[in-house]
Amino acid sequence: MEAIKNMPDDELEEAEKPLFIPFPGTTKQLKPKPYRGSDPEWQEFIKFSKDQKIAQKVREELAQYVLQVANKHPVLAIRVGKGMKLRRYWLDVDFPHHPPPDFERSG
Repeated sequence: MEAIKNMPDDELEEAEKPLFIPFPGTTKQLKPKPYRGSDPEWQEFIKFSKDQKIAQKVREELAQYVLQVANKHPVLAIRVGKGMKLRRYWLDVDFPHHPPPDFERSG
């Protein structure tokens, strides 16, 4: 939550995503390699998934972050007001079976 306090409002808003137009014959889809059990990322996920206190802390911080962003969103403020509060929420933590496409792993 500390990082959010120092973040400018304009960075909290979602930026426009770039438009990608592939040209026929110039793209090649690569199947990502799954994480190995020995990969440090996978080992960290195993540690995280076993530590219920840290998992609950991450859930609470994420819910607070979403609430903070929602309260600052002008359209939501007009539709539902600025008095939004957290009540109940559900968050599942799923770890991907492979790294994102732009993530480079050593090894």
